[in-house]
Formats: sequence, structure tokens, C-alpha cells
Amino acid sequence: MKFGEFMASLQKKELKHVYLLAGEEHYYIEKAREKIFSCLFVSPQEQAGALQKLTGVLDTDDLVGLIETAPFFASKNVLLLQDTSLFKENKEEGESKKSGKDKKMERLLAVLSDMPEFSYVIFVQNGKADKRRKLYKVIEKCGAVLEAEAVRAWNINDWLQGKLQSMNKDMDREAMAYFSGVVS
Repeated sequence: MKFGEFMASLQKKELKHVYLLAGEEHYYIEKAREKIFSCLFVSPQEQAGALQKLTGVLDTDDLVGLIETAPFFASKNVLLLQDTSLFKENKEEGESKKSGKDKKMERLLAVLSDMPEFSYVIFVQNGKADKRRKLYKVIEKCGAVLEAEAVRAWNINDWLQGKLQSMNKDMDREAMAYFSGVVS
């Protein structure tokens, strides 16, 4: 999903329990993450009590345990997983470990397909995500995926419209033509 339609779905308060924010444009990823947090949390104190940040290599069983654990001091359990190993292929693993890993991944996929009402998972991946992976397909089916493409001269109009709307400004046709000429 492109940035504009992703933000429009969040504007309608259509919250999903699983998100994948992936791509080359960090600005779009950061804005989408902020918007999700503003929809999920009323105050910074609530965010501090409910948000758990995880990075690096994760065991899928530990992740499933975190998703299924009921929150103690908050109404929600929000997991922010940044640049985890779940979207990367490990070439060093032997075949004997692979069948055990497949069972763990199947369990994670099942939990992501049927998320508890109190849990939200936000995956943030720098760079493009592999659309062939089962994890990507489950997130796309049960949640929402933001594909943050880098801002280039041919797709800068979406970025510009977002900036203008955030400032409550409008650009006339001549100024838009001049801007497009300068950028390209």
C-alpha cells in the first residue's frame, strides 16, 4: 500500500493489529509510525506503559509469548519490532534446525492471523521487504503493509500534497509546474 492510501486508512480510524512499515523512505515510515501511535495512545504516559521495542535477532517463540501475554498496567500490549531477523534469510542454518524453525514460524503465523484483542504488532523494516515470504503475505492479509518508496522526481507530487495539507496550504497550477520543473 502506498503512503497516501495507508494514511487515509489510518485517518478513518481503521486500526489493524499487525503492521509492516518497510521501504527506503524513512520520512514516510516515521510519519506512519507516529500516526499509528496517535491512534493507539491517548497520552505519552499510556504509550510508555504499553510500548515494548525489540530489535535484532528474535526467537519466534519469545515473540509469540509477548503477543499472547496480557498487559498488566495498560489496556494494550504494543510491540515495535525494528529491523528484526524475521525478514532476513539465515544461510548458516543446517537442515536439522530448519524443520524446528518452520514449526516455530508456523506458530507465529497462526498467532498473527488471529491476534488477541489487546495486542498490536508493528514491524519496521529498513529497505524493501521480501514479498515472497509467508510472514509478509500473512501481514498483508490480516493487517496492513506500507511500502515506503523513496521520493523521486516522478513521484514527488504525493509527498508535496502531504506537506501542503499538513500546513493547510494550496499551490496554484503555475507554482506546481515551476516546482515540477525545478525538481526534475
